[in-house]
Amino acid sequence: MEVIDERIDLIEKIRNNEISKKQVEKEVKRLEDTYGKEAFTSFNFEKEQKPWKEDYFKKLKTLSMAGAGSKEFILHLVEVRDEIRKSAKRKFIPLFIIGLLLIAALLWVIFWNVDKNESDSSKKLVPAATIVIKIYIS
Repeated sequence: MEVIDERIDLIEKIRNNEISKKQVEKEVKRLEDTYGKEAFTSFNFEKEQKPWKEDYFKKLKTLSMAGAGSKEFILHLVEVRDEIRKSAKRKFIPLFIIGLLLIAALLWVIFWNVDKNESDSSKKLVPAATIVIKIYIS
């Protein structure tokens, strides 16, 4: 029964993002060396083709809770998890950059303005705070 508990613990760590792929591979090897063929249950499943989506990972997590515990399944579970994480990061970075650019543009609009007192030919940029002070003093 100890092998079952260890395998369940490993799958739980994968599902909860508590273990890296390298650590999973080491743990799978350790379980094989310690328990032999008894370490993993036989489980046949059909792998979906890439690109994997979150729904597929949820399906695999459900299968793992239902007792799927073959070596191939465990290694595939961690592979899908990591691919989905990478995909999420790839989507986050451009959105983060766009957000920073929007904030920079907003700050530029707030803190810089054209001084209306200058002639049209010699417009210059001045901090908005200077304009507020000029208005307040006037």
